[in-house]
Amino acid sequence: MSFEQAASLPMAGATALQGLRDRGHIQSGRKVLINGASGGVGHFAVQMAKSFGAEVTGVSSTKNLQLVQSLGADRVIDYTMDNPVHRTERYDLVLDVVGNLSLRNL
Repeated sequence: MSFEQAASLPMAGATALQGLRDRGHIQSGRKVLINGASGGVGHFAVQMAKSFGAEVTGVSSTKNLQLVQSLGADRVIDYTMDNPVHRTERYDLVLDVVGNLSLRNL
């Protein structure tokens, strides 16, 4: 691992923690959607949300669905096949790491 790669880990983890705990006030039993679940912040967020006792849905591309499941996501959404905005399920907390969702519809 390069110095640059190693240096990015604390920032990604801290960003996930701030989004879930500090801003999102995550609680056990809550339904959480993580858009960008296989990315730097997202993969930390999936694991942290599970550790808080949340029910986690991760959004990712087809090639990363198994990774997101292996991180602990209860459900995965393949954004190349399905748009989470058009689903009927609602969430208590949405962490949109990518920034491409219309959160009004979630």
